[in-house]
Amino acid sequence: MKSKKILFVTTSNLATNPRLVKEVALALSLQMEVTVVAFRFQNWSYALNEDIKKRWGIAVHCIEISGDRNPFGDWLYSTIGQYLCSFALRCGIASTFVLSQALQKRTVLLQKTLKKINGASFDIAIAHNPGAFYPTAQWAKKNKVALGIDVEDYHPGEYTEAAMAAKYVQLMKATLPQATYISYAALPIGEQVIRDTNYKGRSLEIVNAFPSDEFLPSQPTRHNNSNKIQLVWFSQHIGKGRGLDDLLAHWQQMDTAHLQLHLIGAITPDYKAMIDQLPNIVLHEPMTQPKLHQFLLQCDVGLAIEDNKANYNRELCITNKIIAYYQAGLAIIATNTIGQQSFFDRYSPKGVLIKPEQLMEVIAQLKPGEEILSKHNTAPNNLCWETEQKKLQTVWEQIVL
Repeated sequence: MKSKKILFVTTSNLATNPRLVKEVALALSLQMEVTVVAFRFQNWSYALNEDIKKRWGIAVHCIEISGDRNPFGDWLYSTIGQYLCSFALRCGIASTFVLSQALQKRTVLLQKTLKKINGASFDIAIAHNPGAFYPTAQWAKKNKVALGIDVEDYHPGEYTEAAMAAKYVQLMKATLPQATYISYAALPIGEQVIRDTNYKGRSLEIVNAFPSDEFLPSQPTRHNNSNKIQLVWFSQHIGKGRGLDDLLAHWQQMDTAHLQLHLIGAITPDYKAMIDQLPNIVLHEPMTQPKLHQFLLQCDVGLAIEDNKANYNRELCITNKIIAYYQAGLAIIATNTIGQQSFFDRYSPKGVLIKPEQLMEVIAQLKPGEEILSKHNTAPNNLCWETEQKKLQTVWEQIVL
């Protein structure tokens, strides 16, 4: 039987879209021919992006678009296009193209690239990130290709301005009905999206779990400072509004002699200058996913402290960090957002769910040997990518067979 062809489209790059990377791995395991349209950036993520492509090799046809000012012509074209579409929106011209381009300047670059791809031989296209929803939907409709839309997060909730949130809801209302299925990373997100859009089609919760073999110990299980309790927090970016502000503001006043806090991610200069003045905090550059997961195995407590006041998506989502902590067998200190409450209810991880104002009190009470530090003997098998991907595999097989 002729192999099936699948197209993934995103406005981000590979390094900042681990969900897409895992879906590509699934498609390859199903002997599908894979094409990815993504962006590349000359920043901290470049090396990680190249590492992913190197691992893929020739198995994946990767079409990359520059997200920087080189070539300048494409950057200027997309920038002017976004300005004109934003102006058109203010004048009451609200076509889906205008809306999509006004919200994400890379939309028009995706359209330009997709026009060069012959859709006749493709079986399914998957859009990741809102800026990819409209161009992928239009391309799929024109080429009679099945469409999947990975909503993943609650993007309207990422904005505090009601007008901006409403525009994202409008974009979803216009594009989601064209999809054969939609997927999202947590039930609270899916429920909110369906309420907003009245979506009637097939929907899937695909939790952002990771392959279980990435949590098999391949090095010593403790950092060199084995007498200290090892706390860890990671994200793509370290800076204000990421959940660390209160913790770091009080860190200097705490007795931290028995603690060591590891922060992993690309840090803003002002935040680095502040952290450099604080004791027992170690900064780490962004890591590849397998390296990060091995690093977590050497820690004791993972911090899933969310600044849910920053946006409503942080209230609903189940972050990569809380999943990775759980799969690594760490104790977890998590703030009581809707998403993290649902995670604790479903998986009963070691650790505590707290109100934000309780954070410093709980950390101050950490002592070696306390129950909160007990770990799973092995990575839990009730949450891993091997399980989550089966939901996606079932839908893909129903679509393409």
